[in-house]
Amino acid sequence: MSEKISSTAVLFLITLFDLTGFGLLAFKDGRLDVTAIVIGIFLAALLLFQYNILTAFFNGIDRYVIIIMNFLITVGVLVIYRINPEYAFKQLIFLILGLFVMVGAMYLTLRFKNLEKGRFVLMGISILILLVAIVLGHEVGGSKNWINLGGFSIQPSELVKIVLVILLASYFAGGSSLKDTWPVLVFSAFCMVLLVVQKDLGAVMLYFGTTLIVFYVCTNNWLLSLIGIGTGAGGAVAAYKMFSHIRVRVAVWRNPWLDYQNYGYQIVQGLLAIASGGLIGVGIGRGMPSLVPARHTDYIFAVICEEFGLIFGMAILAFYIVLIIRGAIIARYAKTRFHMILAFGCTTIISLQGFIIIAGVIKMIPLTGITMPFVSYGGSSLLTCMALMGILLGVSINNRDDLSDSIS
Repeated sequence: MSEKISSTAVLFLITLFDLTGFGLLAFKDGRLDVTAIVIGIFLAALLLFQYNILTAFFNGIDRYVIIIMNFLITVGVLVIYRINPEYAFKQLIFLILGLFVMVGAMYLTLRFKNLEKGRFVLMGISILILLVAIVLGHEVGGSKNWINLGGFSIQPSELVKIVLVILLASYFAGGSSLKDTWPVLVFSAFCMVLLVVQKDLGAVMLYFGTTLIVFYVCTNNWLLSLIGIGTGAGGAVAAYKMFSHIRVRVAVWRNPWLDYQNYGYQIVQGLLAIASGGLIGVGIGRGMPSLVPARHTDYIFAVICEEFGLIFGMAILAFYIVLIIRGAIIARYAKTRFHMILAFGCTTIISLQGFIIIAGVIKMIPLTGITMPFVSYGGSSLLTCMALMGILLGVSINNRDDLSDSIS
């Protein structure tokens, strides 16, 4: 009962935040923006409906994971609308589709205990679509990692993330030795090579970090983990020597002011936006996000900090940390080793992605060009994150009840 009361209270605060934020945007220019009010009410109603349906029909589902996801989505749609209302409308469409994807992922997670028979098929399809991106893809933001399909652009590396997590769980569930797991390690390494060719450095870091973390947790082999880190470091040095765009990224990261008008412009403008917001921000609708490149995707965290402040930015980090804790709890009480690694992998790849992009925006590491989970604009990213959340929620349901009892 106390869990339901506390989760309801947090959900109420998220709804209040949503309605207040869109209400302020509705009067930002001194005239009533009815669209802002409609979208704010629709978003609040959609997320409340989703929460109540899921908690009512799926016994044992982790309420806090849903709340964390809903908060991040609310912040994302609100800030995206502030930047460009048209993008916010498209994000809502992807959100609705993502809810169906999430429920589908939950159901499949409850149905399947392992995927031993289809592993090589998944590997082949994943490698194929990454190769297609290299041959037929178009370049966005310096990375050739997008494919146009019927007027829509998809990012293959986002879809392959789901496959990577599933394959890691499947192989490490069957054993922890290199004899048992070498196929998935080779698969991950080959994907990273293809991503380097695409110049998708953020995805490379994400794949490498997820694979290494899952490997160490499942094997507790610190020696091979250190060798993996060394191999990754050597690969990074080799890529630095071989590819000019990586050298540019590193040089700009070290001192963006040297080339402020060109390559360093994005980093500098992002840092200035964060600094201008201070601790409590300038207020929603009162910042200057138009000065920040990629403000609705890679650099949305800078816009958030400018208008809501560093304290709010730290709160978002806290939500990602809570997601890690909840994911670890779900993995800890999983009924099978496959589900345990699956839950841990989903938690790892989402939280690692969040920290990588935030670290890039605040100049802790070279800018990588990946999206902020649930927050940044982008259909491929949102659908992938919601599929991963569906898998995690499916494991949480399975922890308490069998499939026959999971739908009450």
